[in-house]
Amino acid sequence: MFFTSREKFNRLAFQPVIMAAGTGSRMTDLTASIPKALLTVGNKPMIWYSIHMCQRVGFQDVIVIVLESKRTQIEKALKIPGDISIKIDFVGIPDDEYSGTADSLRRIKNKIKSDILVISSDLITDMKMEHMIESFMAYDADVGVLLSPLPKAFNETQAPGVKVKKQKEKDIVGLDKNERRLLFYSNEADFEDDITLKNSFLKKCPFVKLRNDLTDCHMYFLKKWIFDFLLDKKSMSTLKGDLIPYLINKQFVKPPQLEKKDNPYSTDSMEIGSYMSDVQKKDIFSYIPADIMAEAKKLSLSSSRPDNYLIHDEKILCLAYIQNSGFCVRTNTIANYAEANKQIYDHFEALAPDLKIQRVPKAYENLKTITKSLLGDNSSVGQNVIIAESVIGPQCQIKDDVKIKNSIILDHTIIHKGSKIENCIICDNAFICSMCDLKSTVVGSCRKIEESVKLKNETLVDAQEMMEI
Repeated sequence: MFFTSREKFNRLAFQPVIMAAGTGSRMTDLTASIPKALLTVGNKPMIWYSIHMCQRVGFQDVIVIVLESKRTQIEKALKIPGDISIKIDFVGIPDDEYSGTADSLRRIKNKIKSDILVISSDLITDMKMEHMIESFMAYDADVGVLLSPLPKAFNETQAPGVKVKKQKEKDIVGLDKNERRLLFYSNEADFEDDITLKNSFLKKCPFVKLRNDLTDCHMYFLKKWIFDFLLDKKSMSTLKGDLIPYLINKQFVKPPQLEKKDNPYSTDSMEIGSYMSDVQKKDIFSYIPADIMAEAKKLSLSSSRPDNYLIHDEKILCLAYIQNSGFCVRTNTIANYAEANKQIYDHFEALAPDLKIQRVPKAYENLKTITKSLLGDNSSVGQNVIIAESVIGPQCQIKDDVKIKNSIILDHTIIHKGSKIENCIICDNAFICSMCDLKSTVVGSCRKIEESVKLKNETLVDAQEMMEI
């Protein structure tokens, strides 16, 4: 049975941690003047969605890890009256010391007293988080990973800007017959044509369903003992690239016979315990808590689980939760960012059912030439303007006869008379002169486009050419 009340969920010992220190290496054209976490989707900072999701499900507080140089800017942006009431504990990492998500988690070791839920700041999903957590809890999972098929539109979309060849970056995930237990995890870039599985692995797991259509959403449930292991395993820099594949592989490794210190409560069932020497403690299996009741519970569950998750009485259990419906996307590329903004109009109610959204200021509510679009506060629209399937940020000026389609116009941008903007991303404080025609183009922060310029599949972000404002 799923959680029926927020109060009941509050009593569960989980610590949500949002990772927001990433610089957006695959979307640097958009982040010259703003942290990636503050790039807006539907006129909300992308990090707002993960914070609001934690608030909606009933968490009382959340840790947000940011770069120290961006901390003040992010804190200020999230002080939105009436939107966010959850307590946010910002933790800044020195810019020159940031390297990966696992390294970031080690920075907050003194704040972690329980199991943790790690969430990427670029994840936007309408999934009911309590259902996912209950699924992991019901089977006593040590690791849980959220996966989701990328919506068809995201696979087909072409990012604005200069055309580039798509890199191999699909995840290859191996699942059991019920598509719940994680058996294999890699990236297509690691293989040429064929995927080779060892005979020893296939003997233990004769049925493996390989899929390359699932996105790792960068939401991970980790038991406290795994966090303790990660603290000592400093060679692991990232969760996705290092820790998760390591744990999945360790599921089928037989624990070594460990020598226990004298313990009057030791039993045969306590094969793994906390009474190990310092040398033995380096092995991952020695981090598993020596709890007789937990061990008994696991043994009883293994015989009653309908899906036979424990194939050979393994000590580590890695599960997947697949979101097959609804809206779920990571805005970690320019293409995904653009498409998320185009689709957010239809999904905002599901993402934030407790909030009332005003898509267009009251002054323009009856303007029939604005369709399936969002218009930010204090933005103005001139005569004969057409805006379709676009997001216009706050404090923008859209002059007479402008046509905007399938585009994102960030805050404080001015677009002058007669210009046409289609499938573009116009960053903040840009200045588009009259009669311009821009298609599939990225215009950087503070850029000025001269009168009557025509551009297609261009990226204009050269800092030396930015206008002074």
